[in-house]
Amino acid sequence: MADNPFTDSSTAAAPASPPPAPEKLDRAAIARSDPAIMSDVSWFWWIAGLSLINTVMAHTGSDWGFAIGLGFTLIVDHALQNFKVVALAIDLIAIGSFVGLGLLARKGHVWAFIVGAVLYAVDTLVYLVAMEWLGLIFHVIAVAFLIRGARKLSAAIKDARAAGVLASA
Repeated sequence: MADNPFTDSSTAAAPASPPPAPEKLDRAAIARSDPAIMSDVSWFWWIAGLSLINTVMAHTGSDWGFAIGLGFTLIVDHALQNFKVVALAIDLIAIGSFVGLGLLARKGHVWAFIVGAVLYAVDTLVYLVAMEWLGLIFHVIAVAFLIRGARKLSAAIKDARAAGVLASA
């Protein structure tokens, strides 16, 4: 094959290799490595589980429920008592949101803790307006633990980056 007269093979640069891919942190391993973070993740399970029990209790005619559950689902159940299927669907979406946020927080996503804390803080207003002090106290405690989880996970990720801890193989 003939040489290309427009390129000088002696000065032609070798094709540039792509830059190395940045190493990713194993956020889930970082989250799992700290029992306090995993404890804070468990607040998502408590909120979802007790909200589900409250929903079942409301749909079976009981006036009994847990203070740590979502106030939003209690309002939905009361407001849509004649439309139980719609109320149940809305309840399951709200409860499922907390399950999903818990799974994401467990995988090391700080934003999941933040979104959960904000949503649960807004839900706290239900108990404040209703002057249900026990529910209000439990909500404030849960929000504090969700915020703690976000802070601890963020610090652990920062420390792992500084130490050069990368994804596990």
